[in-house]
Amino acid sequence: MYGDRIFTVQAHPEFHRDFAADIIEKRGRGLIDDRLLDAALARIDQPVDDRAMADRITHFLRTREVPA
Repeated sequence: MYGDRIFTVQAHPEFHRDFAADIIEKRGRGLIDDRLLDAALARIDQPVDDRAMADRITHFLRTREVPA
């Protein structure tokens, strides 16, 4: 947070697919409904905007401006 500006992210954009899949299998089973976990795994190979998110975070940290 810079003054009255803040940038928040709900997910973990730094997590790569393999890491996310590992968390689903090792930490999710038994805690989260298997149907939700299976649906997440079915989409795990879809493209993500990790580069775009990294650029937005970098922009905010460098300029203190909330990216559009």
